[in-house]
Amino acid sequence: MHHALTISEIIHEIFTHLLEPHNAPRHHSAGYLTLAALAVTCRTFREPALALRWRQLWSIRPLVPLFPRDIWDESDLYDPNDFDLDIVRLPSQEEWIRFESYASRICDIHIGFEGFTGVINFMVMLSMKYANPSLESHHLFPNLRTLSWNSQEKTALSFAHLFFPPSLRCLTLGFGGLDDRSAPVLLLLLQHQWPRLKQFNISGVFCTRNMLESHAFQQLETLDCEEIDESALGYLAKLTTLKDLSFYLPDPIPTNVAFDEGFVNLQTLSLTADEISVAISFLMSTHIYLLRDWDVTWPQEGTVDIAALRPLFSFSGLRYLHIDGICSFDLSDDSLAELADAWPRLEELMLNHCSGWGRTSEITFKGLKSLIQACPLLQDLALAIDATQLNVVSSTTPGEDIHNDKIETLNLGNSIIGSPAAVALVLGELFWSLKEVQVYVDPQRELYGHLWSEVNSYLLTRQANIQDIGL
Repeated sequence: MHHALTISEIIHEIFTHLLEPHNAPRHHSAGYLTLAALAVTCRTFREPALALRWRQLWSIRPLVPLFPRDIWDESDLYDPNDFDLDIVRLPSQEEWIRFESYASRICDIHIGFEGFTGVINFMVMLSMKYANPSLESHHLFPNLRTLSWNSQEKTALSFAHLFFPPSLRCLTLGFGGLDDRSAPVLLLLLQHQWPRLKQFNISGVFCTRNMLESHAFQQLETLDCEEIDESALGYLAKLTTLKDLSFYLPDPIPTNVAFDEGFVNLQTLSLTADEISVAISFLMSTHIYLLRDWDVTWPQEGTVDIAALRPLFSFSGLRYLHIDGICSFDLSDDSLAELADAWPRLEELMLNHCSGWGRTSEITFKGLKSLIQACPLLQDLALAIDATQLNVVSSTTPGEDIHNDKIETLNLGNSIIGSPAAVALVLGELFWSLKEVQVYVDPQRELYGHLWSEVNSYLLTRQANIQDIGL
C-alpha cells in the first residue's frame, strides 16, 4: 500500500468523495456500502471509513441492526416502509459497548417517526440504559452536533431527552400538530440547557422569554422561530452573540417600548408580519447598527411606496433586501434612485419576485440605470418595470460606462413590454452578463409572457455571439 494512504487526512479526503453530498444519505447506497467494505479491509482504513459512514443519519432506523436480532420479536424488520419491534430481552453489557462504539461516531441525525411504528419500543429499551443522569454515559449520542427533530408523535416526546447532549451546536425542533395534552412533556423537554448551541430553529410552539432563558444560551448566533412575544424579544436583545433572527410579529411594537442597546451584533433579520408597518415598527424600536440583510413577508394586502421604505434608510450598510407580500408597489424612477442612494452596498434587491407588483410599474430603464450606477455590487434583482418606455439609457457623457456584469438572471415580475428586440438590446447594454429574464405571467396578460420569451431568445443569441468573438 502506498505510503500516502497511511496519512489520515488523505484517507479522509478520498473517502469523502464516496458520499452523496446533495441528497439524504441512504445507508444501502453504493457509497455507504463501499465505506462498510473499506472498514474491514485493513486497520488503517477502519476508523476513517466508520467515522464517515456513521457521521450522519436521516433516521434512527439504521441503529436497530447494531443489536443482535434475537433481542427482538421482530415483524418485517427490514420492510422498507414499516416495521414493528417487541423487546424479548435486554442487551448484554458487551452488546451495549458495541452499540456505543457506533453511536459515539454520530454527529448529525434527523429524526421523524412517520411510518416507523417500532420506534417507541426501541426508545423504551434505550431509555432503560440512558435515562439515569447519574451515569457517565447517559447521553445516547455524546458527540452529537446537529439534531433535527420533526415529529407529531406525542409518545416519542417522552424520550426526546435522550438525544440532547450538551455538545449540540445546531438544533431544529418541529412540533406541528401537538395538542394541549402534550404541553407538560414539551415544557419539560424544552428546559434542557444547551450552552454551546449556535443555531436554534423551532416551530409549532409559541416562543416565550421563560423558554429561552431556561436554555442558558451562551453562544447562540441564529434563532428561527414562529410567533414570539415582546418579553422574549427583550431577552434576545441582550444576547450579544445573536447575528441572525427570524420570527413572526403579530402586532406593532408599542411606541413606548425600545430595546435600548439591544441586538448589537444582529446582521440578518427575517420578519413575517401582517403589515409592513408592523415590521418597520420593530426596527424602529431597536438600535441595530450592523443590519445587512432584511427579509420581510406579510400576508395582507397593501401598498408599498417610497415613504414606507424611508425609515429603513438609516441602515446604510444594508446588503440584502427581500420584500414579499400580497401587496402592490408604487415606485417610480426617482423612488428607485433615492433607494439606491440610501443603500449603495446592496447585493440583492428582491421586491415581490414571486407574485408580481399588482399594478403597472412606473419604473423604466432610466430607473434601472440609476440603480446599477449607485449599487455596483448588485448580484440579484427582482422588480417590475414598464418596458414599453424605451427612454434613452445609452451613455451620453464621454468616458461614461454604466453597466452591471454580475447579474445573469433578472426577475422582472409582471412587467409589461413592447418590442422584444429593442428591450433585449437595452437590457444587454445595462446587464452585460444577462442570460435570462424571469417573469410572473398574469393569466389575463399571457401575451406579455410570449414577448418576454422572445427577449430570452435574443439574450441567448447575444451571449453566444459574445463567446464566439472571445469577449
